[in-house]
Amino acid sequence: MHAATRILATVATAVVVAATTASAQATVAASPVTACGPGTAQPSCERGSRPTSRLYEGIEMTQAQQEASAAITARYRPLYGELQAERQANRLTLPVYQAQFLSLRARERAEKRKLMTAEQLPRFDANVEFLRKSDEQLMSEARKRAEDREKRASGSPRP
Repeated sequence: MHAATRILATVATAVVVAATTASAQATVAASPVTACGPGTAQPSCERGSRPTSRLYEGIEMTQAQQEASAAITARYRPLYGELQAERQANRLTLPVYQAQFLSLRARERAEKRKLMTAEQLPRFDANVEFLRKSDEQLMSEARKRAEDREKRASGSPRP
């Protein structure tokens, strides 16, 4: 009898979990999806990347917008990979790599901007500007580190 009670409890738990999951999925499908990012229902959008998370911060997107954005990201991901491979193989200098990276990112964001409604555009543009400044700072720091490595390699004393 004890085994039968366990089986009934397990089955009852499975039914409750299935019903809860179905209810949650129906609710999500019926409502617009809140943008992902810190402080939202979804901590990150795609692969937990900082740029994507911040790009849509504060923007409520429909499921169709999210799917279109994911498709754009999927199209650009291999291009970023190719660019990174070129850099790692030392076929691109850091300034050339950074310029090409920023150009690629700008094209990707321009495509994603077309997905936004008129109401979403001001927030999206503000997010893009924030990320642009962040990118500039990160790239400036990377150039500085590269210069420091070159100085050390050439035997120049550190400042």
